[in-house]
This record gives sequence, C-alpha cells and structure tokens, in this order.
Amino acid sequence: MVARVPAYLGHYLARFPLGSRFSQRPVVEMAAWQARAGQRWLVVNEDAQSIPLIQGTALPRFALDVVDGLPGYLFATAIHTGSQIVDPAGSDTLARMFLKIPVNFGRDLNDVVIETRDGEEWVRYGSTLFRPQASVPVLPAGDSAVAIGSEGFAEWRKLPVGGTVAITGASAWKLYDADLKLLASGTGNGSAHVEAMGAYLLLYGAPNAAITLTLAAAK
Repeated sequence: MVARVPAYLGHYLARFPLGSRFSQRPVVEMAAWQARAGQRWLVVNEDAQSIPLIQGTALPRFALDVVDGLPGYLFATAIHTGSQIVDPAGSDTLARMFLKIPVNFGRDLNDVVIETRDGEEWVRYGSTLFRPQASVPVLPAGDSAVAIGSEGFAEWRKLPVGGTVAITGASAWKLYDADLKLLASGTGNGSAHVEAMGAYLLLYGAPNAAITLTLAAAK
C-alpha cells in the first residue's frame, strides 16, 4: 500500500510505503499470550528527565492488546511508540517484530520479551523495562520507607486514599492520577496532593537508596 501526498509547497505528490499485507494465522498454542492480553505494565528504567515523562505526553506504561479480526497477533503499545503489531507465534516469552515496510512505517520496531523477576512477569520492549501495574504495592498511611534496588530501577506506589504525600530522599518523583495522567513532579525532597484515591507515585533514587514517604489522608 503506497500513499501519495502533496509535498513541500504542494506542487507535486510524494509517494511512500504505508502498509503491507500479511497472512492471518490461527491461534495455536498462544494461551500464555492470551492471558497477557489486556494487561498493563509500568516503566521502571525511563530517565526522569525524558521528554515523554516531563511533558506527560504519553502514558508511562506498556500495554498488550488483541488485534480485532486478526487472531494470532497482538498490539504492543509503549511510552515511546504508538501501537505496533507483533507476532507471538513459536514462543511463550518472545513476541517478534516482523513488519517489512520500507522507510517510515518499518522503523522503530521492537520485540516484546517477557522476563521473570521475583515470580512476576516483567516486559522488556527495546531497551525499556516495565513492571506489572496490577502488583504495584499500596502505600500505607503514615510513615513508610521505599528501597531502591541495586539496579537503580524506579519504584511505584499506589495511594489508597486522596491526601498529601511528603517525599524525602528521592532524586526525582512524579505523581499520576488513577488514569496515569501526570499531576505533579519534582526533584529532591517535596510533597504533592491528590484529591482522589488510586493515584500512582513514581520514585527515583540512586541504587540502594532509601526514600521516606509520609501519606496524610485528606480530611
């Protein structure tokens, strides 16, 4: 499929490949991937100063979804990309990029790799690593401590109530609402307020650093 569009001053048409046809395949031995469809994972190794995180222009997560009318394939959606189709056939832990469209629409493709960490399925997409959103620890009211692991991955916490959270010892932090819309961010110590329950807190620190949090519920 080739698109023709007016280019530059609009006095001529430019042609570029837009899509290609590929064969449908039956769903064969895809139980592991079918179970992952619809799940969401949160980024842990994206720099706090990356443009998507600073601007809040993209959700800080990875998603896997079924492709309507096209069994045997999945849509992979990550913080840096729109939805890209991947092929999970032949492996329970690897869904491969496979599109061969020259120029724009055949670039920036990645494999989806499932990594098991502490009994959970994490996702590596390109060089970006994501942890399961469903198992993010709930932040208790009052004082608590969050440890940054030896690999330096960011930590996530879910706020069970609306209120104010004070942060001490983090190099950077970001507060999101329940739909992962960016509400507030900062570097170093700080505090942030959220009205509704279900917000998410993203915490950055040096490897093996300890971060202290104090959650005061809204009155």
